[in-house]
Amino acid sequence: MKKIKVLHLPYNVSSAASITVSELNKRDDVIARGCIFSDKHIYTSEEGITYYPIPKKVFSFRFFSTLFFLVRNFFWADIIHWYWGPFMPRTADLRLLRLFRKKVIVQWHGSDIRIPDIVMEDNPYYRKVYENKSYEYSHLESRMQSRSRQELFSKLKAVPVVYQELVPFIQKDLFEKYFVIRHRIDISKFKPAYPDPFKTIPHVIHVSSRHYTKGTDQVIEILEKLSQNKFCTYKIITNETRESVLKQVSECDIFLDQFIIGEYGLASVEAMAFGKPVISYIRPQNIQTLPSNFPMIIASLDELREALTDLVENPQKRTELGQKSRDYAEKNHDSAVVVNQLTEVYKKNLNKS
Repeated sequence: MKKIKVLHLPYNVSSAASITVSELNKRDDVIARGCIFSDKHIYTSEEGITYYPIPKKVFSFRFFSTLFFLVRNFFWADIIHWYWGPFMPRTADLRLLRLFRKKVIVQWHGSDIRIPDIVMEDNPYYRKVYENKSYEYSHLESRMQSRSRQELFSKLKAVPVVYQELVPFIQKDLFEKYFVIRHRIDISKFKPAYPDPFKTIPHVIHVSSRHYTKGTDQVIEILEKLSQNKFCTYKIITNETRESVLKQVSECDIFLDQFIIGEYGLASVEAMAFGKPVISYIRPQNIQTLPSNFPMIIASLDELREALTDLVENPQKRTELGQKSRDYAEKNHDSAVVVNQLTEVYKKNLNKS
């Protein structure tokens, strides 16, 4: 059987490229390469991928050596799986790719195509931080930038793959079709550690990569009051290595994710895989797309104190939700399951004339 050769580049957003390449190379029908042209992030996985210097100047030695590198790898690949957007000056990378007429899958993650006015329709928390300019990704997110990025990939006849919550942002006039996939993790690397049903003072973890994007300031205010009354202990994790963060999440009793953008991300999936109850804010439009067995507690910043107090006072509920979370992660977010679906997307596009 001839293996499908898939090239993943240029970004490793939320470890998506790393996890996908690693999983694809376990299969008999695919061989994958991961070539990343971005700075390493302490929280993302590096398994299965190789980092390369970023060309920052046009017509520099690095610029031309990168083009030569891309030419060799574009020739090698049957399918290009592209994450986010261009990484070279003057979009030279995408211009070069267009010459090869390869099948292209483009995966978007959030800020790359998020359209603020659509989110604001049912999300007052996003509206507030976006309009007061405290939102850390406001320089990336606009209707114009979303349209511009999508037009670049429309010219490549790329097929988008996105998380369900990003579907409203896809420009339907540019793409005949798109595919919905889920966040993926290698579930075998996450040993469940369910909360102790007899523990009276639970430990709460909140991982904050961006203070205002996550709603961390208000999360701290709520946790501080609860901890002062000795209802719980807590830690806000920032700028720590992936290994350190995962260890601490595996040892906590309650995980708080994000409370502004109205979507759940990889951090929630990892916490669920460890068997933790998760509280996060999901905006109404996205709630409608979730299955009935979705185990996460959905709470806005205005509802967080009550939701958290309920979990603090009910240790048995923490354990039960943790077990449901693990089961959900196994069935819906295991990389073996998701990458199997992704491989079918590759095959469909290769067979397309």
